[in-house]
Amino acid sequence: MILTALGVDLEGNKDVLARRPCAEEDKDGWSCLVQDLRRRGATQMDLIVTDGHDGLLAAVASLFPVTLRQRCLMHKQRNMMNAVDYLINCGCFSDNLAPFCWLHSKRPVPHYVREILTMFDPSMSTQM
Repeated sequence: MILTALGVDLEGNKDVLARRPCAEEDKDGWSCLVQDLRRRGATQMDLIVTDGHDGLLAAVASLFPVTLRQRCLMHKQRNMMNAVDYLINCGCFSDNLAPFCWLHSKRPVPHYVREILTMFDPSMSTQM
């Protein structure tokens, strides 16, 4: 496995900042990669986008404690869809709710909550 850190500038240009071969993705591997960035002159990271790996988060927090974090939307969507698929397949999740998992609209979330609740109890639409 090769751990990789990409940098993105304000114009959206990407550049590989560091790579590190590792037997597995763990805190030690990420710590070595982040320490390498620090040794080569990185003094701050404005934002880190991750898949949520605890080792990476701990490594960044130890050397760049004020760095903001964002969860990678692709990883988040994959994780959510895996959970939804599981719930549908085991019968724990109503097929009526499946379309709400593919939301791409910019309508406010409360609108969807209201819509979901009224599917089960129409009186809920007037209570929100």
